[in-house]
Amino acid sequence: MKKISSVNTILFICYGNICRSPAAEYYFNYRAMQEGSNIRARSAGIAARRGIPAAEEMIRLLEHNGINMQAHTARPVSRLFIDDADIILAMEENHANVLRERFPDATKKIQTFLAYTNGTDNEVPDPYMHSYELFEKSFSLIQQGIDTLFTLL
Repeated sequence: MKKISSVNTILFICYGNICRSPAAEYYFNYRAMQEGSNIRARSAGIAARRGIPAAEEMIRLLEHNGINMQAHTARPVSRLFIDDADIILAMEENHANVLRERFPDATKKIQTFLAYTNGTDNEVPDPYMHSYELFEKSFSLIQQGIDTLFTLL
């Protein structure tokens, strides 16, 4: 695991950039502000349609944690995002594989989120168009993973 203190920017990736990766971005940046860290997070989706608002369920979950994600709109992953990131963490293995195919020069910095944070090959499930309980489960995994990242500072 790369020492997080040598990192300036983390890029979180999911499919549509309306649930998991923006939740990770906003929660990470909230924690960074609390910790006084200069590390910043961004998020994007491998198939995101620019401008789609974040899922209401995820907005609500973050609001319950004191984080405002209302302004988020989906962003497709771009070369600029890839080049700017020191670590790229995908919510699923297939997202990581798509990134490795599109950006082969960035392969060394692409991993799955839970493999990087918890050493497992589990994935953060996509809650989109599923139950609120799945949104809660996904966000809980994101929180745990990000909390682990901050132990590496």
